Amino acid sequence: QYWNGTAWVIVAAGTTGQRLTNLNGVPIWTNIDPTSGLMWQDITSSATGKIWMDRNLGASQVATSSNDADAYGDLYQWGRAADGHESRTSSTT
Repeated sequence: QYWNGTAWVIVAAGTTGQRLTNLNGVPIWTNIDPTSGLMWQDITSSATGKIWMDRNLGASQVATSSNDADAYGDLYQWGRAADGHESRTSSTT
């Protein structure tokens, strides 16, 4: 539970592999990529109910602008295994 300034609020249980973090005084569950250690939050669309990541795969942060290179994420080719090509700084072609 946490105090939201008016009442105690129960935090729903997370899922396996998630970590409870704090965003502006509100506890939220975040996901952690076991390979890179990058964290992200699931965002649920209020219009469709679909769940999305809050950033691109491989991005180290949520975008702060359209030219925020840290939010671009990795490059992937359909059907190709992760062999290093996906990193923007990789020499693998």
